[in-house]
Amino acid sequence: MTLFNLQYPVGDEGRGVGAWYEKFPVSRRSTVFKTLTVLVAVVLAAESANGHSDPSQRDQAQKILKLLTEKSGVRAPDIRPGNLTKPGALTAAGNSPFSETRVRSSQKLSASSGSIVVSIYQTWKGASWVNQTKDSSTLDGSGRESNYVIQTWSGTDWQNTSRQSYVYKVGWQLASALSQIWAVTDWKNSFLTTYTCDASGNVLRTLNQYWGSTGWVNSSQTINTYDAGERLTGSVSQVWTAGVWVNSLQDTYTYDAGGNVTGGVYQQWNGTAWANTTRISAAYDAGGHLVELVVELWNGSAWSNYLHYLLTYDAGGYQTSFVIQTWGGSDWVYSSQTLTTYDGSGHEKTTVDQTWDGFSWVNTDQTLYTYNVSGYVTSELSQYWNGSAWVNTQQSLSTYDGSGNQVEFLHQTWGGSAWVNAYRYQYSYQQLTGFSDTRALPDRFNLSANYPNPFNPSTTLEFTLPRAAQATLKIYNLLGREIATLVNEREEAGTHVIRWSPGDIPSGVYFYRLTAGSFTQTRRMVFMK
Repeated sequence: MTLFNLQYPVGDEGRGVGAWYEKFPVSRRSTVFKTLTVLVAVVLAAESANGHSDPSQRDQAQKILKLLTEKSGVRAPDIRPGNLTKPGALTAAGNSPFSETRVRSSQKLSASSGSIVVSIYQTWKGASWVNQTKDSSTLDGSGRESNYVIQTWSGTDWQNTSRQSYVYKVGWQLASALSQIWAVTDWKNSFLTTYTCDASGNVLRTLNQYWGSTGWVNSSQTINTYDAGERLTGSVSQVWTAGVWVNSLQDTYTYDAGGNVTGGVYQQWNGTAWANTTRISAAYDAGGHLVELVVELWNGSAWSNYLHYLLTYDAGGYQTSFVIQTWGGSDWVYSSQTLTTYDGSGHEKTTVDQTWDGFSWVNTDQTLYTYNVSGYVTSELSQYWNGSAWVNTQQSLSTYDGSGNQVEFLHQTWGGSAWVNAYRYQYSYQQLTGFSDTRALPDRFNLSANYPNPFNPSTTLEFTLPRAAQATLKIYNLLGREIATLVNEREEAGTHVIRWSPGDIPSGVYFYRLTAGSFTQTRRMVFMK
């Protein structure tokens, strides 16, 4: 059973959410998993219903995503929803839809146990590359990341900024994650997440604490319950207030005979009792693919329709279309759709976003991918529709060494007639002496909870593959827009560790999704500046 981390400190979760998600470019909606869009629907539903940014609604919404992706086992590549309830195509070619976002890459810690992997981030200053940040990750003798340090370039040398340290139980089960910041001469404690699990590895409690003047202070916790089949049936989130735990959120879930989530009810504590907020109902085809989902809001006395999702798949189980409808008062009205095509190996070739103008579907943006003979992505080209043709906006180019390790990630923007360098990552790998690789091959596919979570300035993501597979690992924001692609290539069997440093993006809730063959799983994380 995989680990869940469902809680983050109250006070941070709602920081600027009403403003920060609007900053993301409209056309940066590269392939997004179907149930991530479902999550977005619930979030937007809460925004619409309450008239403000409600952090509890967001926290409830992410659990819908977790269950639908982890429990359904649906084989579906990413999809890119339109602008949901506010459809509208870009019209000004001069306004680059990517001008506000810096997509950041992350390296694979694919070196042997006891290694250090170094990533250097540089920006283009018109004529040369200039150092910005340096990330160094150390793996222990079992291949687990034990320490991660971020440094910034002062102009003459690298200076410490932050550090994360990890403690494990048996195997790869995380016991705690400690975040520290550099204070001139030494490291100072910042945040600590501790996990309590049952014998099967199910997380029963996630405790978040921050460092006070003399010791750790409680911040928030989540208590989970499971049925005999180890399926999550309920979750209660609480915050530490005046020396006691106070209820915040409660979620309950139902399943069909195949273990697919068929319904979920999300409630918020009003001070004296649990109050309904959101409800979902899901339907699946014979192959277990999610084909329909309805989102309803509680209006004070009854449930009312809000959003409707329809999904289709090809013979291989790959998602080919995703349609979003909104409730018009008496029937469902089209809003947006995403169409995806694939090559013979199942790699995404193109994704096209369209919005409904009342009469027909209108293009908004698209992404095109290329791969090398090993199945590793070599380029990702993003374009938007100006009304008559596709216009370049940005592209990312990746190069690899003979072992398939990424050695450079180059990001460029379109200058009107040629590509202009924006930033790049360069990766190096160093083996420490005295270590041997003792890792055994895993027996299942799994995407672990990131650690630490919440995090600042970086976090670690881990996934395991029992056999070689074409894998993708991507980051999305609450609106379903892709923020970064961490993996998009054929990976060997084993445990893979990814470090992500968000950089210049707003604080908030983000999601990461792993696809490996027919396996898919999505999790939530919180970035706090």
